[in-house]
Amino acid sequence: INGIAKSGTATVYVHVTAAMDLNMSVSILSSEGVYSAQTDLIINSLVDSDASGGATATWTLQSAAAAAIDLTSSAVVLAPTTRPFSFGELSSGLNFPLGIRSDVLTPGVPYIFRLTVEDSLGNAIFNEVTISPNFPPVGGTFAVTPSSGFAFITEFDFAAFNWGDSVEDYPIEYLFVYQDASSFDAAANYDQVSLRDSIATTSSLLPEGVTTVSSTVACAVFISDYWGATSTAE
Repeated sequence: INGIAKSGTATVYVHVTAAMDLNMSVSILSSEGVYSAQTDLIINSLVDSDASGGATATWTLQSAAAAAIDLTSSAVVLAPTTRPFSFGELSSGLNFPLGIRSDVLTPGVPYIFRLTVEDSLGNAIFNEVTISPNFPPVGGTFAVTPSSGFAFITEFDFAAFNWGDSVEDYPIEYLFVYQDASSFDAAANYDQVSLRDSIATTSSLLPEGVTTVSSTVACAVFISDYWGATSTAE
């Protein structure tokens, strides 16, 4: 009927009883199932509880096919893996992350990390996440031709061929570099020949090596997959 609005009301009866069990929850918010072991690993979580006396959250390593790592060592973790939290902190939910330093986990090995939350009475709940550090690209070659020339006159060709990885790890990218040294040291300063790219070849002029007897310039290539796992060839 025009001009008349109709409304209705529905009633739901809910029986509420006193809580018999302590409420706690722990969940893994986000984490890459595959990542490069050459980068820091951060696993985020969500922890909440109505424990009036607070609770303690602890990260532990449950399983690994390689040698176990020490989650109490500052050389392994980026922050402490055990911490007590007050009721006020837990009641609104909080993030208690696990941070693993780069070059600690072994590529190709699955690691199972567990986050346990326990109250003062011993009630506990946990959740787990499996992390598999990724292998870097393998099996390829690297060459620079010609093997000698004149500084800023000879054009040198850089080529990195036949590097392979798992299908889900593509694309592979290449970064060609050089260093004023007799052999390449990835920990020392170096100069880029070109920008990182999926193209496996490039050309460039090079300066004279001034710190070596034979005026040698060391050349190398970094081969990286989608996850950042990187191999170096020189």
